[in-house]
Order: sequence, then structure tokens, then C-alpha cells
Amino acid sequence: MKSLRRAGRHLGRVAGVLWGLFPLTPTGVVAAAMAYGGLRWYGWQRVDHVLFAATGTLLAAIALVTLVTLLATLVLWLGLWTQRRAPEEGRVIEAESEIFSGFRMPRLRFWPFVQVGAFWRAPRTVQVQWQVEGKWAVEVIRPRERGRITEVVRTFEVRDIFGLTSVRFALRWPVDLTVMPMQGFLSISPVVRESGGDGYSHPAGTAEGEMIEMRRYQPGDPLRMVLWKVYARTRRLLVRMPERAIAPQRNMVLYMVAGAGDEPSASLARTVLERSDEATQYVFAADGGEKAVGEHGEAMEALIDSVRHRERGGSGLAQLFTAVDPTLLANCFLFVPNTKGPWLDKVRAFAQRLPRPPVLLLGIDEAIAAEGRGQRWRRLFAVTAPAATRNQNFTNLYEDLRSIGEVRVFHRPTGQPVEPTAIEALRHL
Repeated sequence: MKSLRRAGRHLGRVAGVLWGLFPLTPTGVVAAAMAYGGLRWYGWQRVDHVLFAATGTLLAAIALVTLVTLLATLVLWLGLWTQRRAPEEGRVIEAESEIFSGFRMPRLRFWPFVQVGAFWRAPRTVQVQWQVEGKWAVEVIRPRERGRITEVVRTFEVRDIFGLTSVRFALRWPVDLTVMPMQGFLSISPVVRESGGDGYSHPAGTAEGEMIEMRRYQPGDPLRMVLWKVYARTRRLLVRMPERAIAPQRNMVLYMVAGAGDEPSASLARTVLERSDEATQYVFAADGGEKAVGEHGEAMEALIDSVRHRERGGSGLAQLFTAVDPTLLANCFLFVPNTKGPWLDKVRAFAQRLPRPPVLLLGIDEAIAAEGRGQRWRRLFAVTAPAATRNQNFTNLYEDLRSIGEVRVFHRPTGQPVEPTAIEALRHL
């Protein structure tokens, strides 16, 4: 069975390549068939010289355009093949930002009747535009979500201006591109809930700090720590010792739950991670991560890689009970998607085991505003059926999350928190 499936996949690929190289479009096939029928039935059999000349000219034009398209495809393929090279190292970009990818394509502007186009077949989460620079078309990309891109499959199309012929072929390029979540305009103050008690220190911390404290000399103390001036005045041997450190303690747990619609929440998580100060210590984990981390670089790596684990979002929540100090789970923040999914049941089960309900943070891209007087007639024309369905789904998710813990919603484009009254207004739209 495996061999049959493998053979079927190979035949499918060969058929796809042959279909892509077939030069005539459906319009071209119809035009060629009509021209051939007119030439044969009217031009030859009925000796209609006008139709004979017209249909013969049309067939010759189709043949010429087909030949030009095939030759232009060959020239384009050769020109692109020479650009295949090793990927650039460590290129990091941000989602929703437009940048030059470094790839350029010959425009074939001196070829008659020919147009050239291209798009990304994989990954499909990147928008592609082309800018003209002389004889080249320069590629501008705009990633829609975070992740790591190791290979790009570009599909190129050469077609004539009449729409009679079109040839497509695909080429693969190895790349090394890391896409970070979009950085929001959010202030961390409305996000982080202050820990109760002495959340910033640990009284039993290690001896860190300046040598400003003193104690009596004990056998074994280094003589360089002895305060000889004090001994000369008081005849007492005292030694310097470091102050008892009020060492920073991790005072909250951050977790990124992956799932459909999690990109705005990932941007929110990045903003919180990058704008946390020394007093806001955290332990961060994400779906797919092997451990909880406290360093910014490791946290960002885990956040980016979580995009590959959307199908099993929330699967790593149960590991937090063994990966972090249980006392920190009383101050737990979960970045959750804005779309319902299997992750919701896992978050609910995780919250039931916590000593304190978690704070659920999610971001949205759509603008939400409460409905005022005089807007009811306008909403009948402004809100379409898909938008109304999306609003209803979001309000249902919001109610489910409120039964789990404290919910905070943020508008990613502006960074402003969304008031509960505005969310409740969606029920009436």
C-alpha cells in the first residue's frame, strides 16, 4: 500500500508539472478549436477565402504567442536558477511589517506580448508584492504571523497579454528567516497584577550586594576583610561582610497558549516580555516549550516556536505544576487566543488546580465600540452577517473565559484596553 501511495504521489506531481507546462489556457483552447474548425469546414471544404484567411491568421497568431511564451519561460527559468544560493544567516523581521526579501525577478520587458507574475505557494502566511526597479521586479514581503521560515516555494507564471497562453512552474529556495510577533503599543501597567506581600524580595536570599555590614572576627575569616582602623580604635576585630541581599524573586508565571487566532495575543506577550523591568520578574513558558525560562532571549524563542503547536494548544499547562515553584502559580497570567478551540477545556482544567484564578489576556484586531443612540439604523448596513457571527463567537468566548478567571482584552493596533461594556455591546450588534 505504501508503494502504491508513493507512486500515486509521484504521478500526481508529474501530472501537475505537465499541466503547468501546457501553454494554452481554456480561452486559448477554445480559440484554437474554433479557428481550426473554421479553417477546416469553411476554409477548405467550402472554399471561403475570407474565413480561410481569418482562421489561418488566428491559428498562426496562437502558434506565435505560444512559441514566444515558451521561450520566455525558458529564459526566465534560466535567469532564476542562477539566483539560487545559500540563505542569509539569522535574518529577523517582525510580523505585519513590509521588507525587501532580497529576491528579484527579471521582468522580460523587451519580450513582445509577455507578462510575468509570481506568488508564494508556501508558506501561505506571507503576503507578497512586487516593485519595479528597471529591468527587475523586486519582492516585498509582509509576514502575517510569527514563526520560522526555512524554505520558500515560489510559483512563477508567464502569460501573454491576450490571455491565450500561460505557463507556470515552481522553484524552491532555502531561507533562514525568523518572524517575531508584532510589537504593540501597550503599556505594561494595566497588564501586570502586582503580587501580594513582599513579591520583589526573598529575605533568605544569598549574600549579594556591597560589603557594608560588619560582624565579629571568627577563625577562618580572611584577614583582608578585617577592619584594622576599627581595631586600632576599639581593640575589637571586626570583618566586613556583604549585606543580606533582597534578591529578586520570580513573582509571576506567564504562559502562551497557542491556537487559531493567537497572533494578537502573541504580540501582547512580546510587549509584556520586552517592557518588564527589574522589579517585574517572571517565568515564561509556551506550548511546545520543553521548560519554563526566565531569560528574555529564551522566552522570545519559546514564543516564536509556539506557532507550530496550535493543534494541541494548552497541552503544556499541566507541566507547570512541576516546572515552577507552586507558590508562583498564585500569580499566573495566560495569553490565550481570541477564537475558541480545544485549548479552552485545558485552560479550564488548569485553572481549577490553581490556588488563585489566573488572569486571561487576549488581543484583538477589530475595533470594538459601544453602540450609542442613533447608531441602530447605521449598524443594519455596516455589520454584515460574517461580522455579526464573529462578534457572537467572541462574546461567547469572553463569557467562557470569565467563568475561569479575570479576563483582560486589548486592542492590538492601539494598545488600549477594551472595556467590558464595549464587549457586552457586541451582543446587540
